[in-house]
Amino acid sequence: MLLGCIYSTKAQTYFSCTHRSTYSINKALDGVSLINEFDENSLFEMNSRRTMIEHTCPNIQSAYYIQQESYDEEDEAYTFKVVSDASNEYIFIISFIDMNIKILGTDNDGDNFLVVFTIKKIWTN
Repeated sequence: MLLGCIYSTKAQTYFSCTHRSTYSINKALDGVSLINEFDENSLFEMNSRRTMIEHTCPNIQSAYYIQQESYDEEDEAYTFKVVSDASNEYIFIISFIDMNIKILGTDNDGDNFLVVFTIKKIWTN
């Protein structure tokens, strides 16, 4: 609950991550399959007005514009509907219990995927 309270101050918020796992989602079989996972340092930065999330990883920097936000008190998780700077739609879930950021999306072939980033540290300024 403390991390959710820190985040709710609406200050510039940073999420430092250390690991990435990518999964394919098979709707027909109601299953999830691991595609790959590896250690990777990356940073998610949310502006104080909560209108944009920037993600920086070793090879690319992307911007995501927040369209809708909700908070689940029981799960201590924020859910954001976002549109990327390349006009792709995603759902971001920031979980303070699991200490991860989940990104749900659809690839160019129409297949769903999930990327999970393990949070190392959260801070605001």
